[in-house]
Amino acid sequence: MNLQRTTLRQFTDAAADAVARAISGVQRDALRERELRDAEHRARLSELDLRISAVAELERQVMARLASLKDGASGLDGKDGLDGSDGTDGASVTVEDCELLIKAESERVAIETVERIMSGWERPQDGKSVTAQEVAPLVEEAVQRATAALPVPKDGKDGTDGKDGTDGKDGTDGKDGKDGANGLLPAVRAWSDAIHYVGAVVSHAGGSFQSVRDTAKSPPHDDWVCLAAPGSDGTDGRSFTIRATWSETEMYQHLDVVALGGASFAARHDNPGACPGDGWQLIAAQGKRGNPGPSVKGDPGRPGPAMRDVLVNENGLLIFRNADGSTAECDLYPLLAKLG
Repeated sequence: MNLQRTTLRQFTDAAADAVARAISGVQRDALRERELRDAEHRARLSELDLRISAVAELERQVMARLASLKDGASGLDGKDGLDGSDGTDGASVTVEDCELLIKAESERVAIETVERIMSGWERPQDGKSVTAQEVAPLVEEAVQRATAALPVPKDGKDGTDGKDGTDGKDGTDGKDGKDGANGLLPAVRAWSDAIHYVGAVVSHAGGSFQSVRDTAKSPPHDDWVCLAAPGSDGTDGRSFTIRATWSETEMYQHLDVVALGGASFAARHDNPGACPGDGWQLIAAQGKRGNPGPSVKGDPGRPGPAMRDVLVNENGLLIFRNADGSTAECDLYPLLAKLG
């Protein structure tokens, strides 16, 4: 459930971030276009100012020239017109008349210049808000990119029953989702002092852990779920200890092995008591006597040397001495020990 919430939160954050970037891009393009129009507007106004300044300079020069002229003399009598009628007497032209004519002509030229420049200039319009229809394709593209960036889904689950529609009718049952691909755990890496993102699997302190959120904490921690924990240390193992033939004067411990009567026994616990007994476990015993083998008569041997004498030494050994110097020994100690 936590993983699903994290995935949904990542999707929502990615979609919101993509929409914000899309709207920011539209606003940036609109601002750039407006700045371009303003720059063109300023350039045309500068050109207009230059032309008006030139006209004003021309008017100043004409007015200065007129101011230097003297009053004109009376006009000559008019000549006959082309139609044969008598011409009228000519009237005198004053400086004031010329000034008025020049000023009117200057104003006409300035107005025509301004109208000519303004006719080729596209007046900028006030910026308008971005509409939902303009942003919708950008939002859809951003959502698709955010969806493609989501992690591979786990095994699909059955769809939930549909909810009631807005018209009050019962919704139809949802169909079963398709089985997703088999999920695989990420490769296990040794934990390091760094940021580990959700779903990462690390080994640490003899165990393995998977992060349930982005974290820099070391496991074990609430940011991690334990996948495998280290076992507790076992006790030191013991093996058989080979001892000599069992003796009632010796002390024996658990798993000591002794020989007795052609058999071997292992102590079940410390201080096992007399052997054999409840404190001992038979390990190996002498087998039964086998059947006699076939009799084979060999070739007669050479005559043996004659026995010269017999003696018993201080260690209880019976020694036979032969005439050729050879000897034969027989240990009488076990027999003598039983006779007391």
